[in-house]
Amino acid sequence: MEVLRPILSFGPKESALSCTARAAAFHTGGTVTPFLPDIGIAPMSLVAGEPEAIDKLCTTTGSDFDQVSANAAVRTGKRAYRLRGEALSAEFFVRPRVAFCPLCLHDDDASHPDPAVARRHRWFWALDVVKTCPQHGLPIVRLSKEHHEDELVQLGLRVKEQGAALAQLIDGQTTRPVSELQDYVINRLDGAVGPAWLDSQSIEQAQWATEMLGAVVAFGTGVSLDTLNEDDWHEAGRAGYAYTSKGEAVVQQALEQIFASFEYTAARPGPQKIFGPLYTSLSAKRAVKDRGPITDIMREFIFENFALSAGTKVLGEPLAERRRHTAASLASKAGLDTRLVQNALVTAGLLPNAKNAQHMTVDAETGRRIAEKIQRVIYLKELPTALNTTRNVAYQVVSDRILQPIAGRSAQSKGHTSKAVDRADVKKLLAQIEQLVPTVVATPAGHVPLIKAAEKAKTPTGSFMHLLLAGALTDTVRIEGEAGIAALRFDPAQIKTWVLKVDTVGLEPLEVAGKLRLPLEAVLKLCKDPSAPLKMKTITSSTDHQFARVPLRDVERFGSIYNSLAPILERLEIRRFELRRILKAKGIKPVFDWANFGTDIYRISDLRGIEPG
Repeated sequence: MEVLRPILSFGPKESALSCTARAAAFHTGGTVTPFLPDIGIAPMSLVAGEPEAIDKLCTTTGSDFDQVSANAAVRTGKRAYRLRGEALSAEFFVRPRVAFCPLCLHDDDASHPDPAVARRHRWFWALDVVKTCPQHGLPIVRLSKEHHEDELVQLGLRVKEQGAALAQLIDGQTTRPVSELQDYVINRLDGAVGPAWLDSQSIEQAQWATEMLGAVVAFGTGVSLDTLNEDDWHEAGRAGYAYTSKGEAVVQQALEQIFASFEYTAARPGPQKIFGPLYTSLSAKRAVKDRGPITDIMREFIFENFALSAGTKVLGEPLAERRRHTAASLASKAGLDTRLVQNALVTAGLLPNAKNAQHMTVDAETGRRIAEKIQRVIYLKELPTALNTTRNVAYQVVSDRILQPIAGRSAQSKGHTSKAVDRADVKKLLAQIEQLVPTVVATPAGHVPLIKAAEKAKTPTGSFMHLLLAGALTDTVRIEGEAGIAALRFDPAQIKTWVLKVDTVGLEPLEVAGKLRLPLEAVLKLCKDPSAPLKMKTITSSTDHQFARVPLRDVERFGSIYNSLAPILERLEIRRFELRRILKAKGIKPVFDWANFGTDIYRISDLRGIEPG
């Protein structure tokens, strides 16, 4: 067939169907339906972008085959297409809807009196990701299919409005920037290089991950996708691109933000509750598409943050080995009471002392070690028997941290574990004593038991134990046939010499606690806080045993600046809650608060003049 003349120019952004519709109107004054059979083309073969149909169209209209075919999506299978080298599904396109920018059509109409000849359909309007006109910044209008011919994209026929009526479609619309996701997709189809993580996956996977992540970031994990309109998806694309364009690490950060901001209720939430449609869309049984690396990132995040047993399948893959525990799952596995385990995890600083701590998880291996400690636990009331000593000495050994309580170093110590030690640590301490102290049959002259030595030296028993473990008390012996601390005999003369040396360094933490009227745990925390004028000086020895003392000048300075509420409660003879009400009304806040130090400590100058209201 000869080329139809005059030749109608083909725009570089024009779609193949637009070229056909304009040629039909220009050369016949009619529509595409009779025109295509007349030139030997089946209409749906052109809709499918078949190369033979495009070749025949170009031969008839005088258009350039390479230019026209570059703007056409070619069907490669059932609901599968290829556009500019990218494999795409039918869902990537707006078909069977017709999309357009009213202002672009208004501009086109100025070129010819017949809109069917003037109006050019831009190839990228057919993409679902294109929601904003890149030229005018207006939202793209999408019309639903009404007739079979609508799929042939005849803008002169489908969009009836002209002139003032067409302008009315623009009235009330505000311009907006094109979303970064839309720019990325168009640029990639044009052959440009984009962000590495997005470029590493298919273009459709990149779009899906960006929009779905953006939807939950912008509208919350409780959003129903069915309620989102085109403007909402535009915002979702912009919100998601801020993360996906920066790569896998930042996508993980987005998941962490969503996870951290979830508001817990009494029920234990799963990933579907916390991540909403982002997770449910990936996990849907009917979801047959490979959504790309977002699936692996989501799966790994769930493995790392949810308490799942080994073998649990997440997004199609099983968890090889448990990674996380809740207090409940750890207690169940170890055969322990859940509250006991949760208290231990809180006091060890692995969980916060918060209402939602029951939903939070800890590293499985770390949790297992805590559970084993609980199983080996020796409570304070049992410790005197285990050490073969008095209750006061046993308490001193724990308070001086010669034996570390299972509660660890948290200021929020609570529950039975705050008054318990590990049985293994007790055995280790007794073994150290046996290794350091020789055995004798009878008590040497002048040697006395620990309690008597403490009375003679007028110093706490904890100091003796520190000096003994440091290898300083070389004259100390153990009585054969006796066990534990009760078997020890000390040389008072040697003790006095060393106690004087240590006392010149400062006070032991328990003495500091007594002087300042603060809990021991608060003193230990304050000594590590850079803003508090309390600093520990560590004393080392030949045995590598370390213990600390606080300089007296630090204690006196701290006591002159700060104090707890105890003195003012005594002076005013009111209850603590009444005093707190007064302080709150005056806007007085603690300098060191209970959440971090186990007690509230105020600046003394702030408390002056406080009286009941």
